[in-house]
Order: sequence, then C-alpha cells, then structure tokens
Amino acid sequence: MASSKSIRGIDRTPFVGRRSEQAFLLEALARGARLVSLVGPAGMGKTRLARRIASAIDRDEPPAGGIFFCDLTEARSEEDLLASVATSLGLSLRGGAGGGVGQLVRAVAAREPLLLLLDNFEALVPAGLACIESLLDGTSELQILVTSRIRLDLDGENAFELGPLQPEEAVQLYEQRAAAAWGDRRRDPGEAAVVEELVRRLDCIPLALELAAARIRVLPPADLLGRLSDRFDILQGPRRGRHTSLREALACSFELLSLHEREALLQASVFRGGFTLDAAAGVLRLGEGAPPILDALEGLRDKSLLRLEQGTAPRFSLYESVREFAAAELAASGGRAAAEAKHAAWFLAAAERWSPPGGGANGVAEVAKLQSERENLLVAHERTHAEDPATATRIALALGPLVLLQGPPTSEIGLFERSVDAARRSGDPLLLARALRARGSAAGRHGRPADARTDLDEAMVLAAAADEKLRAQLLIESGKLHCISGDFDGARAELGQALDLLGGAHPWLRGMSRNILGMVEERCGRLEESAASFEAALGLFRAAGNVRLEGLALLNLGVVRAAAGRLEDARALLEESLVLIRAVDDRATEADAIVDLGSVELTAGRLDEAERHLLQGLERERRAGNRAFEALALGNLGLVAQERRELRLAWRRLREALDLLQACGEPRYRALFLPFFAAAEAALGLQEEAKSDFAAARAFFEPLGDRGSLATIAVLEGFLDLVADGDGEALARARLARSHEAPVASAELALARRLVAAAIEARGAGAPAREGAVEQHDGLVIEGDAAGFQLQGGAPVDLRRRGPLRRLLQALVEQRIRMPGVGLTAEQLFAEGWPGERILASAAANRVYTGIRALRAMGLHEVLQRHAEGYLLDPDVPLHRARR
Repeated sequence: MASSKSIRGIDRTPFVGRRSEQAFLLEALARGARLVSLVGPAGMGKTRLARRIASAIDRDEPPAGGIFFCDLTEARSEEDLLASVATSLGLSLRGGAGGGVGQLVRAVAAREPLLLLLDNFEALVPAGLACIESLLDGTSELQILVTSRIRLDLDGENAFELGPLQPEEAVQLYEQRAAAAWGDRRRDPGEAAVVEELVRRLDCIPLALELAAARIRVLPPADLLGRLSDRFDILQGPRRGRHTSLREALACSFELLSLHEREALLQASVFRGGFTLDAAAGVLRLGEGAPPILDALEGLRDKSLLRLEQGTAPRFSLYESVREFAAAELAASGGRAAAEAKHAAWFLAAAERWSPPGGGANGVAEVAKLQSERENLLVAHERTHAEDPATATRIALALGPLVLLQGPPTSEIGLFERSVDAARRSGDPLLLARALRARGSAAGRHGRPADARTDLDEAMVLAAAADEKLRAQLLIESGKLHCISGDFDGARAELGQALDLLGGAHPWLRGMSRNILGMVEERCGRLEESAASFEAALGLFRAAGNVRLEGLALLNLGVVRAAAGRLEDARALLEESLVLIRAVDDRATEADAIVDLGSVELTAGRLDEAERHLLQGLERERRAGNRAFEALALGNLGLVAQERRELRLAWRRLREALDLLQACGEPRYRALFLPFFAAAEAALGLQEEAKSDFAAARAFFEPLGDRGSLATIAVLEGFLDLVADGDGEALARARLARSHEAPVASAELALARRLVAAAIEARGAGAPAREGAVEQHDGLVIEGDAAGFQLQGGAPVDLRRRGPLRRLLQALVEQRIRMPGVGLTAEQLFAEGWPGERILASAAANRVYTGIRALRAMGLHEVLQRHAEGYLLDPDVPLHRARR
C-alpha cells in the first residue's frame, strides 16, 4: 500500500468541525462512488477537509493500491494534469498528451483499487475533464476525490457543495487559532457576543477566521469588528495554505469568470439579504451579446461565488466578503451609481405593488414579499435619502407596514424619522403629510402621544386639499389619539367625519373607523355597543381581504367578550385571531393577543396559565416597544400575584404598570388598575394612600357612568374595611353581597369579588392579612439626572464628579424608560458619554467598555446587561427617580 506524504503527518493545527461533511463524504466513498467533487469558494477549507477524508480512509480501510495526493495549484493544461498525477504515482510518461493519457490509464488499472485526490482542480475546467473521464472509463476500482471552486459537471459526479462552518465551529476555530497566536491572553467573559458577531460577519469562512485570529495581538475582537469595512487590508499575513490574504483568494476566483459573469457578480453586489431571479432580471444589465440572466447566475453558482438559499421562493445571495470584493470592483469600474439607481427603482416599484400607497400590505403573500426584501428596501432607502428624497420617502412608507408588524422599535422610529426629513426636502406636501402620519402613528404606539399629536396636526393642515382617503386616514389616527387620552367625544366626532368622507369606498379604512369606535365604547363601559362596532369592522376587513386587520378585529372582539364575562367565547376569538396574526408574521399584535389571553386565564382563575402567557407577552411587548401593552402585562402579573396573596410583589408590579401608563398617556387603563393597587396598599398597611387612590379611580369613572368599574371599586374598598377597627369583616361581606345585586358584569368585577372573598376567608382562618410594610424604593433608585444611584440592599453611589459615567448612566436610564428591553450601541453611548469628541471607532468602543465595567464594579453588575443590540438596564428591575 502506498501513501503520499501529503496525506500523513502534515497538519500542524487541530482540525475543527465538519463532522456532518466528513460523514457524508466518507459514506459516498464507502458505497463505491467513483467521482466525488468537493466544491466551494476560496478559503472554505476544501483541501484540509479532503486531506482529512483521505487520512481517515488511510487509517481505517486503505485501498490496496494506495492513496495519492496531487496538488494542481499550478496546473493549467491536460499535460500539466498528467505530469502531476504521474509524479504522484511515481510514473514516467512518454509521448504527447494523447499517449500519456493511455499510459496513465493502464498504470492506474494495474494498481487499483486506489484513491486519487486531485486538489485545486478549478483551473483545469474544462481542459482536464477528458482525462478524468478516460481514467474513470478505463478502470473499474479507481475512486477520485476532487476539490475545486468549479463544478465538473461530469456524468456520475457526486458533487458536494462545501459551505461555511457552523457558527459554534467558527467560534471554536477563531478562539483556538487566537489562543495559539497569543497563548497567555486573558479573555474577557463579556467578549463571547463580540466573537459571535465577528465570525458571523466573516461568513464563518475558515480562511477569514484564521487570518483574523492571527491579528489578535494587535486587533482584539471588538477592534477588528469595528474595522471590517477595511477587511481586505486587515485580513492578510503569512501564507495560510495557498493564500496570503482574503483579497488574493477572491481575486483568484474572480479571474475564473467570463466577462458577463464578472458583470453579473459586480452588479449583484448592490443587493442586500439576497435576491430572486425576478429581481436579478430587473436590476442586472450585462450588455449586448450577454447570455440570459439565469445562465450568468448559474455560471457564478458553478464557480462557488453565488449561494442558492432553498425555500418556497429560492433566493440567491453572496457571502459578505465576496460582496465587499465585488462592490469595490464595481466602484472602481464606475458602475456603482447606475446599478444602485436601478436597484432602488426596481424595489420601489415592487414594494408599492405589495404595499400600495396609503393602503398597507393586505395579505399573507404581500407581507411575506415585503419581509423577504426588507434588507434590500432598507438599503435602497439609505442610498436615495440624500439625493432622491422622494424615492427614499416612498420606500420607507411602503416598508412601514412590515416594520410595524415585526419591529424592532428602533428600526421603526429611525425609518420614519428619516422619511419625514426626506419628505420635507422633496417639496411634495402630500408626501410629507403621509410621512408625518406614519411617524405620528408610530409615536402613539410607543407611548409618545404629544409627539403623535404634533405630527398629525401638521399633516392635517398639509392634507386639507388632499383626496378623501388621506384626510380620512388622518382623522382616524387623530380619533385614536383622542380615544387613548380619554377624549371620547372628540374621538367620536373625528371618526364620524372620516366615515362621511369615505362614503361606501375603501372598506378597510371604514373598518378602521369602526374598530376605533369599538375601542371608544369599550373604554366607556358600553360593551354591547363596542362588540357591535368590532363585528362591523370585522366584516369590512374581510370584505377588503386584509388578513392582519381581520385578526386585529377578532382580538378586540375577544377582549370585549372577556370583559363581559364570556370567557370561552373570548378564548376562542383570541385563538382564532392568533392564527391570522401569525400567518402574516405580525409580531406586535401577536404579543398583544398573548397578553389578552393571559388576562382571560386570569379572569377564569387559571393563574399558572395566566402567568405563563403574561410573562411571554411581557417579553415580546418590550421587544416591540409597545409601552401600553407592556404595562397591561405587568399590571395583570400584579393581579396574579395579588390573587396568590404575594402582596409586596403585586404592589411592586402594579406600581410599575401605573407609572408606565401615566408616562404613555393611557388614563383609562391606569384607572382600571388603580383600585387593585389601592387594595394592595390597604392590605400592606398604607390606608391613607389606598383611600386617595380609590378616590382617584372613582373620580375617573363616575363622569363616564361606567357602572362595572364603579362596582369593582366598591367591592375592592372592602380591603379598607378589613384593616379598619370594628366589624370590618361584616362590612366587606356586605359589599360583596351588594355587588351581586348590581345588574353589571365585568372581568374586573369578578376578580375583585374573588380577591375580597379570599381576604375574608384568610382573615377568618387567622392567616396574616398583610406581608409587612412595603419598601417605597425597592429596585434601582436614580438620583436626579444620574448624579448617583442606589440598588436595593446596596450603598448609595455618588457620580457627581464622574461626568462620563454619569452621562452614560443617564442615557441608559432614559433608554430604559423610553424603550425597556432595547439596548444602546457603543457608538450611541460614546456620543452621550463624551459629547463632541471624535476618535477612532475602536478607541470609542474601548472607552465605552471601560465605562460600563466601572459602573458594574460600582454595584450595577446584575442590572447593566449586554444584549445583541447593545447595553441596557434590566427591564425587570423596578426603576425609580429620586432627588438628593
């Protein structure tokens, strides 16, 4: 048995990952596959994996004729191929190429079975293919394992496309090679997330990872991550296999392309997040005499420069490093501006088909198309923002419905901020009105009613002479704001005007008017009238074919049924709404539905199920930036704790919910939770505070004539009876009895009765009626404008003389109040902590990192978190402001 020295004892570093790939290749060769090709782009580790396979066979079941390795890096012709194989086999061939092929075939046939490993075959396509076929046809037990950047496309070929490492394998490879480069380096525990992002940005390609790890002594992961825009200058060094740099590896692949394949690759660099064949046909322009677009793409794929992502709608994509290389070549050729303009025009037209101006995405298919092209639309918006503001605004408005559905809130807010800026520069007043409406609507959703009102008022002035549709949309948004703020007469008036403008047209907009009228009636305690409005809205949404809004109407109808005590109907409606909401991937409304399901389970007394739904909903609402529903989830979790008689936890959760509702201008929801909070106060010995809060709740509901809410307050005031001197228990029982005589039913009233009945029973059994005095400032207390802080159980910390740390904490506090659960990037924190300074991005990131470590060391280590999007204060820790 012969074994090449290239197979045994060559690897100086450990082999990482590729278990599934090894299993596939070994299985293919074990079952007798004659020709196996390992195809992939430069730097993917094809040679290393092929040697690994050959070594495994050599160790376990080597063929009798041996294993031979041929390095074809310099081979360019059939003669070169024959010479290389002959040298590997120890042969001396005579005559020309034709005679040499015959001699080689006979020599191999005399030695078989054997395995021939042909490495780096790409430069021999097509010159060396006839030789491969002759070898296979003239032998019976020869197996050939080929590595190549180009598919061979031969009969009987078992082609395996080698992709990137798995993310965990990529991290392992980087860290292993980095440890070899700097063995005594102390790794920061918080570095894991940075390394994960770094390997993702490097496409998990082994060559890029090894070159990056080799830079560890001068560019730690965070610094390198901040400099990836210069990756081709950074990722180079001593020769690693065939290549000294990432640029060199890609340039070698680029040389293998035809003229039209090069044009296709360069222009494809303008896409983000992949692209479809239709998009390629609409954007790529390859010039006269070019093959069809599909043929050009197939050529790029055959040469391992284009990936195909399988799915219901196949998409092509480029590795990030390939895209950066192609983008640089496109810019150097002078073709970038034209390619980007074509890209923006095509995606604007497509987006406005899927999301008609003023109409939003209607169904599952349209939302799916917007989702699949989200990155393309965002980059088109960014590219056109400065020079073509009208196009930038229109793209943002078309993308708006998707950002509303899926978030995150920072994306939505930033998108609409930029769209208003662009619309002002466009000089088109109606386009500006549409942009203001979108931004105002987002501000309302994120608990900023004053900002929302400012935008809508300006938009209504601009749209005074517009068509009925835009004016109606603005009236509907304005009516919704009036409803949220408690101005129900103002809401009814504007919604009525909208319906008059619409007449019999635009059923989805008429449905929106009816939907918000249902919210008005529900907040006034007129449940039957509310249900009728939601049912009318449901019919209109179905007529319009708007799946998302149909799900929204079902959700609202379920809430009303729950409020009326019809819990089974409510549960069925909410579950039906979830099916539709999930079909369009409406994550924001899905979170609302989950919270509402938790509320239904709470009303039914199923506390474990309620808590499960509410905790899940709370996390999702925080991610979506919906502060009102975050407060509803917290408030209902407070009621769960209250029913379990975990009174301090109930008091804390309810207090945080009330603060949030106050901040985002939701007076009715605040008034609904306030009597329950007062009941917790009474049970914890805070009678005066409880009396004041009961009075405030009563003052809100009495002018509305909301008998259900007033009956709930009357029952919960039984907690004051139970802690008062005298026969408080008899008074509380009398309240319960009177509540059953009242001709009203509501979820809140049913829960109030259970709470008071349980408190009476606990008092009679001798159980403690309170859990001790409440601490007014549990959680994190921030003094003034972050002049200091104190965490529960810790000592006060003074930051008055620590300007940057104080400003960092202040920024984190403001973000926690504005968008709990959403982090600030290092770039954002540097701008806040060191305003006006301009330094290198890596230095700025290091300064922020040092500041964060200092704050953690001062006592915030359990509160100051790092997530994928940045740094944040734990949204589950109560936050309070105090003054010195």
